[in-house]
Amino acid sequence: MHGNTINPIVESNDQSNVEAEMGFGPALRSNTGRRSTIEEPTLANPAPSPSSPPPPPPSSPPTTDTTATPPVDTATNTASLPTNFDAPSPQPLPPPAINKDDIELLSKIEETTKVLLNTTKGAITMDVHEKWAPLGASTFLSLVMSNFYDDCYFFRTVPGFVSQFGINADPRIQKQYDISIQDDTPETGATFHSNSIGTVSFASHGENSRSTQIFINLRDNTQLDAMHFTPFAKLTEESLQVAVQLYSDYGEAPDQGKLTASGNTYLEQEFPSLDKIYSATIKE
Repeated sequence: MHGNTINPIVESNDQSNVEAEMGFGPALRSNTGRRSTIEEPTLANPAPSPSSPPPPPPSSPPTTDTTATPPVDTATNTASLPTNFDAPSPQPLPPPAINKDDIELLSKIEETTKVLLNTTKGAITMDVHEKWAPLGASTFLSLVMSNFYDDCYFFRTVPGFVSQFGINADPRIQKQYDISIQDDTPETGATFHSNSIGTVSFASHGENSRSTQIFINLRDNTQLDAMHFTPFAKLTEESLQVAVQLYSDYGEAPDQGKLTASGNTYLEQEFPSLDKIYSATIKE
């Protein structure tokens, strides 16, 4: 088993903030044959490491014996691969066109939309609440419609804290999504909901830094509320029972930088027991 030191849930995607198209989130891209990009990325200075939040309240379910810090996305903190790791050489994908059908579907999204994650542990269904976080909800749904989360691993599961996913299986595709979206605020129409058990939020590394990584709260993580982690969905009771069974023995060992650089090849060689998402779909 690998070490259990808990890192933050923050997303350090070395990109600048991008202006949201359509008034609610990043523009969609093609859903025909390849995953879609959202917008052209713009590089920014690396984000500083977040500080650790206070210990959980006594009423929270039991957690690990280390201090839980927020879900951090360190995907673009590129680290050197081990010398015995055979990393592929990603070739760039041609930029796809915007899919008008996806834009029309997204414009008709209802206040609550069900999304099904078909995983190695079973079905995980969540209700996406547009009013909780309009920008986060629309971004997540656009990623689902573009098949971005298909074959993604739950690369970080900390019992009694969070389960995190959202780095694409193909490093070429992940690179196309290296953008950030604006935070949800009252000005964007958000009606904030706490990071209670079963809720789903974007990982981030600071203000206006959400990208593709998602985490499921496996307990009441109210300490994350003040750090601006904004839930946009919640698992059903049955699905929460599936989520708490996701493989967690590797803890913090999987490296986001190596996963971003080499895709699923890295995880399948080094962490073969991780659970993954076969497909993510919107339920009619």
